[in-house]
Amino acid sequence: LGLMEAPAAFDALMDLSNSKDWKHRSGAINSLARLKGLSDADDRKIEQRVADVLRDPSEVVYVRKDAAYAAGNRKYYDLIPDLVACFSNAHYSVRYSAAEALRQMAREAPTAASDVPGRIASELKRGMPGLDPLGLVPAIYAAGELPADMKMDIAEAALGHKLSGETEVSVAIARLLKPINPEREADRKRIKSLIARLPQTWEVKSSFQ
Repeated sequence: LGLMEAPAAFDALMDLSNSKDWKHRSGAINSLARLKGLSDADDRKIEQRVADVLRDPSEVVYVRKDAAYAAGNRKYYDLIPDLVACFSNAHYSVRYSAAEALRQMAREAPTAASDVPGRIASELKRGMPGLDPLGLVPAIYAAGELPADMKMDIAEAALGHKLSGETEVSVAIARLLKPINPEREADRKRIKSLIARLPQTWEVKSSFQ
């Protein structure tokens, strides 16, 4: 039903999204993410269902993973804080689904929603201090589709984290900075300054090669 993208499937999938069987809930939410041609009222119902799943710590991780996917695919920008909160989840699939959702939002945000990258960057910076390395790495990865100045802001925030010296974290920061090719001299100096603050280990150096 989801692959068919048929709006007529909405009621059946919404019912299944509340099934007692988590596999039904997971598949239904994944399918709801793909439906096209829905009314605004039905789309708001999906958004509320997705929000409920993301905010339910007792929900099965695979269902929360699909909810993160749905938030990104349907561009539920009001759920950006909930996606950032997913970086504290113990399961990698939830963390990286949330990261991909944020990247998709930043990449595909229409001009009318031009504040989306800024909102993502702001929430990432707000959520970073409470993260461990398992959450900090995907949070940095989530910034990969942001404008260059915001990438540098995220890198700076990450470098200020007490765990920035952890190998996987410093490598994630290096990979975030690597694609940036600033034109302004001030930005070039800022990039050099950020790179100089990274641990000069072979793992970090190899990320720039």
